Amino acid sequence: MTKEQLTALGLTDEQAEKAIGLYSEEMKGFVPRSRLQEETDKIAGLQKQLSDRDKDIKTLQSAAGKGSELEKQLFELQGKYKADTEALNRQIAQTKLNAALDAAILKEKGKNPKAIKALIDAEKLKLKDDGTIDGLDLAALKTSDPYLFEIETTTVEGTGGAGGGDGSGGKADLSKMTYTELAAYMAANPGIKI
Repeated sequence: MTKEQLTALGLTDEQAEKAIGLYSEEMKGFVPRSRLQEETDKIAGLQKQLSDRDKDIKTLQSAAGKGSELEKQLFELQGKYKADTEALNRQIAQTKLNAALDAAILKEKGKNPKAIKALIDAEKLKLKDDGTIDGLDLAALKTSDPYLFEIETTTVEGTGGAGGGDGSGGKADLSKMTYTELAAYMAANPGIKI
């Protein structure tokens, strides 16, 4: 998405710049598609190599005679390859879990994913088939360490006029009022700034 494309759609230069800024901020933590494709291709290549290796081992086993030194070496190689395959599968699973964790942290507007991950017990996390993470409770982390997340704040501004009042000197605790109470308070005190 470029500024020229946005202005061609009818946005002003200022609107296009704001949209580009918001888009850039939102996309800051995402991996570029080219890098994702590169890693996907690498995984596919490694899996093909493993498949080819397994075929070669079976061919050699059938060619080797029973009890020969070659058969012993084949069994040793099979054990080594099996361990390598398991390590590769663990590494792939960990990569998928890390990617899902990064996505979840970004979705919750985490400011520092590395610091947030340090506070999460990774041993309790498990990646589900749908891409979500079982055992991840970012809501609790947001409550205990809110400084690690962007907090959306809303402010209500008054009319800017002077006067009015309820005799409390403007010291009513608006944060404890319900919406109805706040609306009634604002109607009774039009000059109050919030």
